[in-house]
Amino acid sequence: MGNGRKSVEPHDIKPCDFARRLVSTGEEAMAGQQVLDGFEADAVNPPLRYCDGVTFIPDAVNGVVAYAGSGDARAWVEVLADETAVPPNLRDCHWRLVPRRMYVEARALSKIAKKGTWDDGKRLPWPEVPAEDDDLDELADKFMHENMLNPQKKKKEVKEVLSQLRTAKEEKDGNLAEEQRQAGTKMRYGDSIQVHTHTHAHTVQISSRI
Repeated sequence: MGNGRKSVEPHDIKPCDFARRLVSTGEEAMAGQQVLDGFEADAVNPPLRYCDGVTFIPDAVNGVVAYAGSGDARAWVEVLADETAVPPNLRDCHWRLVPRRMYVEARALSKIAKKGTWDDGKRLPWPEVPAEDDDLDELADKFMHENMLNPQKKKKEVKEVLSQLRTAKEEKDGNLAEEQRQAGTKMRYGDSIQVHTHTHAHTVQISSRI
């Protein structure tokens, strides 16, 4: 027996689909939004593709979602003057749509850093990322000698760091390779994506605060 849900086939996402979610298409809601001047949400638009650039516009506000800069590193709604159609910081209002990346190994590396015991609390910078054929025992011995770490106590942890650095780099390289492979491919509903700033390649995260 069915579960009462309709089966929906994946289909292309078009710019107007984003607009309907971010901006009310009624004339009253769009009145005064000069940033939407010339935009027709119901017009025939080509489907969005991976690595396309977009701009996010809040509902019923003449403004855009912008990147606050490296000092703040957050996205924020920049409210513009009623007559302004083009934001002054145009590049900070451009976002790029990319496939969802994996961060399993990167998070594992962050946990090691947060724990802070691998370098005996010295807060040393990470060692260089080992090559695939590098001997981790030799690299660990060299690193401990250069930084005066006790081999009997820290070798296992230093080797773990070296190994994790290598796997985290492989994960990062895999993410970039997948992004290049998907570039230009049509986006479909149900796809998991990320939104990056054009200027600093930071990822937008959405969270709720009570």
